[in-house]
Amino acid sequence: MKAEAQCGAKRENRASVSCPAGLGCRISPLLGDHMRPVAYISFHTSPLDLPGEGDAGGLNTYLRNLVSHMAKLGFHCDVFTRQVSPSQPEVTWVDAGVRVICLPAGPARPLEKDELVAHVEDFVEALVPRLKSGGHCLLHSHYWLSGLAALAASKVTALPVVHTAHTWARLRALPDGGESRLNAENVLARSADLVVVSTDHEEKAIVESCNLLPEQVRVISPGVDHERFLLPSASKRVQARAEIGAGPDDLVVVCVGRVQRLKGTDLAVKAVQMLSKQMPSVASRIILAVVGGASGADGRQMMEHIRLLAVSAEMRARVVFLPPRSHVDLVEIYHAADVCLAPARSESFGLVALEAQACGVPVVAAAIDGLVCAVRDGESGLLVARPDPNLFAVALGRLLSDDELRTRLSRGAREASRAYSWELVAKQHCREYDVLLELDGIAACG
Repeated sequence: MKAEAQCGAKRENRASVSCPAGLGCRISPLLGDHMRPVAYISFHTSPLDLPGEGDAGGLNTYLRNLVSHMAKLGFHCDVFTRQVSPSQPEVTWVDAGVRVICLPAGPARPLEKDELVAHVEDFVEALVPRLKSGGHCLLHSHYWLSGLAALAASKVTALPVVHTAHTWARLRALPDGGESRLNAENVLARSADLVVVSTDHEEKAIVESCNLLPEQVRVISPGVDHERFLLPSASKRVQARAEIGAGPDDLVVVCVGRVQRLKGTDLAVKAVQMLSKQMPSVASRIILAVVGGASGADGRQMMEHIRLLAVSAEMRARVVFLPPRSHVDLVEIYHAADVCLAPARSESFGLVALEAQACGVPVVAAAIDGLVCAVRDGESGLLVARPDPNLFAVALGRLLSDDELRTRLSRGAREASRAYSWELVAKQHCREYDVLLELDGIAACG
């Protein structure tokens, strides 16, 4: 394994102490505070970016929470990302033990994903000296572009690579990146020391399509911050609803995420439009809150399209468009909601669905990909057979017209969310890092 090449000659000189996670890990005293340095690679987007805007979304939320909780378990987390502005600070401390480091790679401005491939080598050139001087013991890449950078850096540093794809082109309803991405993902899956996936479905698909051994892949589902995403008090709920103009008799439906075809924002608006014809008395009480900004090549066109749908003659509901919010502020949206719509045409897991449920909000989602894991049909929400506006309209009408059902699913949503936490996610990663790094009982870090 690559870790042996990096660490075999030094193992006699390594002191170690017990892992604070209580998992049998070894911790290098390299940084003085029992912090093991791990390099997280997020080439195309930064965990500091606002989710719901541009390319920022669930990956950003996932990575931000992961590194924060890994730091609590005794890791020093450096997140390396691409510089997108000349005024951007090179280093930003975001938590104790967590830094975001911006490296030059191509022009210091936002670029489309298809433009970024040409700048991976520049990123690696800036990254490798940092890894050599920083004593990092492992590379953990997020998304396929980051994986390319991690593999290239690993060839020079001999550091082991953990890769979390978040999305695979072969599993997406609307694949992007073309043949080059498919080829790159094959190489990544076979070359990484460990591939982390979110669901059993993703594991099975990647093992079969990339011809991997099951032991090369680990399922670690995302988590939810239960200290932040929780049931609101009566006063907080009234306040949250008032902020979007909702009264006590209104039915608030929220759709949170980047506005683009893949995320299915158009399906949410069309579903409410159809419900306006099928159940006009219910639809007239609906406020549909679309929270997020245009994203990707089709984002602006999609935003224009749904704005036109929102003011069409058939629409009996009110549709409000809210700008992207920080992850911290999203809780107020859920506190205002009666139902959350998760209309994505493809979704590796569905953090929005999970966080909404933690706030006691039942979810209506398509029975696809990771959403079938995040949402328990008939217990925490309703799953529809496929991403179809008519099916969403039927499910939404059923839920909004039945107060008793909504109350029961609200309780079930909260209960279902308890199976997921970022503390558990971090401990599972700690176990996998330790297995990967520990050689003959001695840690590979430092």
